[in-house]
Formats: sequence, structure tokens, C-alpha cells
Amino acid sequence: MIKTRVALVGCGKVGGLHCKAVAQIPEAEFIAVCDADSSRASKFAIEHKALAFTTIEEMILKAKPDVLLIATPHPLHRQPTVAALNAGVHVLVEKPMAASIEDCDAMIAAAKSSGATLGVISQRRFFEPVLRMKHAIDTGKIGKPLLGFFLMYSWRSLEYYSSDPWRGKWSTEGGACLSINRLTNLIYFAGSWGQSQRFRAISKTSIIRGLKLKIPQWLHSALLMAGWAVFLQVFPRSLEFTPRYMFMVRMVHLLGLKPIAVQLLLQA
Repeated sequence: MIKTRVALVGCGKVGGLHCKAVAQIPEAEFIAVCDADSSRASKFAIEHKALAFTTIEEMILKAKPDVLLIATPHPLHRQPTVAALNAGVHVLVEKPMAASIEDCDAMIAAAKSSGATLGVISQRRFFEPVLRMKHAIDTGKIGKPLLGFFLMYSWRSLEYYSSDPWRGKWSTEGGACLSINRLTNLIYFAGSWGQSQRFRAISKTSIIRGLKLKIPQWLHSALLMAGWAVFLQVFPRSLEFTPRYMFMVRMVHLLGLKPIAVQLLLQA
């Protein structure tokens, strides 16, 4: 059996998760890693029995991957993605796709011109409750979707935001929706209802002293599709204390033309 050759850009925490996932796929083999930090790339490569590189161009030329996984910080998704696609390598990029519309457009254009496949991680679409919600829409159980409401209570610790220098900053994460990494929750609805048309969001931020971070206390956003999807995320009043446990609770309520509602509770 000829195995699919898989490489990775970005040897951080999420990159490690991707490596473990690839190791569980019999049809795939993990061959190479790339990171701007040569020592981190080397350590990561030894751990996962792969080749180490510091530039995407050299890795593609020498390792010849079939698929490239992108697990770099948000603003650094575009360059390796475009380089790989232009070389005919398929790409799976971590969410969010990028930190700007311009970067997203460039990535999509490279995929179209090269014929290689570009995919974006959205693992929660495969959660059983989400599949049930989509099934209710696809089978017409609720009729035409009119309103989806998403309420989320969650927490990000100071350790999370200080673990990497790019976290929690508008310039390196793309604003409140991306810095709390919860815009993807609206994809619950987008993936079920079809093409989105407009998106709006507002948030109130809290400044964390010492880290120069502006972290949302709450985020309210709306996505216009076939109907309306409304998302509200709530954080604790103060982000400078450590809760007794990490928490993240999601509640989804979906209404359609038929007098039946779909309500889901998703933990973590």
C-alpha cells in the first residue's frame, strides 16, 4: 500500500495533536516538520521520527509531501499554505483559516489555480449533537430554519494567553472573534444552513494588567444566512482570577417554520 506522505508546519501544542492523529491513520505516514525555530523543529522531528526543516520551500523540495498540515499562529497561515498549494501539495489548515480576508482570498485563489485541495479544520461539525442538529435540518424536521441561538459560557486562563506571545493581541489574532477562538461556533449553523451572507460582531474587552492584552468579557455576533444565527459568549466579570476548574458550556437552540425546536447542550 502506498501511503499518503504528510508534513507539518508549526511545531507547537496543536501541531503535536495533529501528529498523534496522523499516527492513527494506517494509510498515512508522517515524514517532515517545519518551524522557524530550528531547535524546536529538531526536537519535534526526533520525537515523531521525521525530517526537520526551517523553510517551507526546502521541506516541499526535499521531503515531497502529498499533504501539508498548517498549525502556525493565525497570521502565519497564508505563506506556507500558498507555497504548498502552488507546488501541488494538498493543505489542511487549522482554524481560523487566516487573520484577514485578504489572506483567505489569497489561499483560496492558490487552491483554485493549482487544483490542489485546501481544507480548514472544523472538528466540532462531527460532534454527535451537531450531527443531530444538521440531520433535523436536512430531513425537514423543523422546516425552513429561521433562528439559531448559541449561548456559551467559557473561560481562558492567564496561563493560556501568556503561553504564546501572539495570543490575545488584535495584530496577531485578528480581533475579539478570533482571539477567543470561538467564531467557529457559528459554523454549527453555517455548515447546516449553507452559504453565509453577512457577519457582524461587537464585544466588550477587559485589559489584563502586565500582559497588555485586551480580552473580551463578552462577545455578541450575528451571521445572516437563510435565517439568523445569533451567538453570545459570556466570560467571568474578572479575567484575572483563576477558577477552580476550566469550564466551557455551549447551548444551541434552533427554530424553524414547523413548531418543533432543536436544543442541544455541548460540554467542552
